[in-house]
Amino acid sequence: MPLKILIALLTLIAAPLLLLGWVSASTMRADRSTAQRQIEAVLRSRLKEIDTSVQPLFDEIATMLTGQVRLAIDQDTSSGDLQHGELTRFQRSQPLVQRAIIVNSRGMMIYPPPPPNSSEPNRIEEYAALKALAMSRPRHATESASAQTHSADRSKAATQQAPIPSSRLSAPVYHVWYRDQGTQLSLWWHQESGAAVGVMLARSRWMAELMARLPNTPLPTIQLAAQSSYKGLSSEIRQTPTPIEAIALYDESNRLIYRWGDDIELLKTPDTQLAMSEPLSSWHLKYYAAQPLTIPVRFTGLYAAIAGLGIVLFSLGAYVLTNLQRQIRLAKSRVTFAGQVSHELRTPLTNIRLYTELAQADLEGADGPATQRIAGRLSIIDSESRRLGRLVSGVMEVIREDEGKGPLRLLPYNADAVIDDVIQQFLPSYEAASIRIERIRGANQSLVFDADCLDMILINLLSNIEKYAASGGIAKIESLVKTSFQNEILCVRVSDHGSGIASRHHKTIFKAFRRLDDGISAPSGTGIGLTIARRVARRHGGDVKIVPSAKGACFEVTIRVTKANMEADFGKPLCN
Repeated sequence: MPLKILIALLTLIAAPLLLLGWVSASTMRADRSTAQRQIEAVLRSRLKEIDTSVQPLFDEIATMLTGQVRLAIDQDTSSGDLQHGELTRFQRSQPLVQRAIIVNSRGMMIYPPPPPNSSEPNRIEEYAALKALAMSRPRHATESASAQTHSADRSKAATQQAPIPSSRLSAPVYHVWYRDQGTQLSLWWHQESGAAVGVMLARSRWMAELMARLPNTPLPTIQLAAQSSYKGLSSEIRQTPTPIEAIALYDESNRLIYRWGDDIELLKTPDTQLAMSEPLSSWHLKYYAAQPLTIPVRFTGLYAAIAGLGIVLFSLGAYVLTNLQRQIRLAKSRVTFAGQVSHELRTPLTNIRLYTELAQADLEGADGPATQRIAGRLSIIDSESRRLGRLVSGVMEVIREDEGKGPLRLLPYNADAVIDDVIQQFLPSYEAASIRIERIRGANQSLVFDADCLDMILINLLSNIEKYAASGGIAKIESLVKTSFQNEILCVRVSDHGSGIASRHHKTIFKAFRRLDDGISAPSGTGIGLTIARRVARRHGGDVKIVPSAKGACFEVTIRVTKANMEADFGKPLCN
């Protein structure tokens, strides 16, 4: 197999296989990504369930402390206790409460009272932290307006401590702040006047309550048991449970707070994670799987399948190309044989025509019936030998298209005279078929061109009228010379009044061995007449085209010519 054909075959096979492999790999990756997203959605829904299960804890704490704070405030208000003794007892008796705080309508913390200057440093530090907490508390909608109303007499009434009616306390609001160990939670109740009551929750207590709501047992694992017997004895073999998953709770500093599930290394990146709801929105639940949750994409099977398909396609392509090359060699040998035979036929045909003309010349002066019969038979021999010569020339022209363009015999001729000579050959057959010839002459001048080429073109066109358009009864031949881009063009239009040619066949009729009617009743022919005509015209720098016609078919022949006193380069293509 030639190298070029081998490369072409490999390219034709490799290109679609590479495209198929790329599409398949992309599809597999997309499916893997989709499966990964679906698994993550399922895992996040599990973490969401856990988050939802612990959320009521904070609602319960807020509801319980709201009642207790209202009761303490009401008792202090009814007794006029400006020292808030009941609130102090509530603070000491409720383990969830670390400190209670009261801020008046002017934004000043009035409870707890400031420690004496001689107090321990840790108490002073704690008081400063509580003041910072009070300043960062969540603000009520009416608190800023109240602060502006009382700004004028703030300094004068700075030491006044009016009790806060509990009936005017708003719903509780969680406030998150960070100190020492991390997240600290506080609850605040506001009043329309701008005053507020808050409690700082004990971190250890609410975290203990939170962990109590989380699962405290490992996730279920599979235990495999197998029974074995040896010499009548049975023993139960328990395998070590295979780790499956683990879930962990991390705080805002990514410190592990709590975990449950199987014993899995938590240092790797979690498979998915979820931020908890308020007030612990800075904390995260993280899910860890012992094994990858998606099967890795392996292309070994895909590549093997593509390689197998490539081998099959290569074998099939090699088989087809081998048979095609065999057929091409056979066709070339047939063409070569036809060319050799056609070439060998030229010599005897020339001799036949020569001796026929000599015999006709010898009989010109003789009279008698026998002489006339012999002259008629010689005329038939001459006509048939000319037709056979045209057929041989046509075959040689088809072969010449593959072998290369032959040289042109450029000599001065009268164009109309050459055309009339060709028409003269068809007069007997046209008269027998009742075809009338209409001749319009417009090229009655000496031009330089190859008369044999023009003969071959016109003979094929006129022969087609005789075969396929005789019913129209008219053959019109018009000749003229026109100038195109400083080139002289001989134009010959050959038309008839037959059934015409459909526009969809205008390209097909110029292809070799193509006939519109191959039926038994169709006129005899090889299907190469128009092919020969066009090839010859193009070899002469022109073309043969079918042009629109009101009736029948009209062919326009153009060849490049020069006037007898000019030189031309006939190797260049015609420009229209």
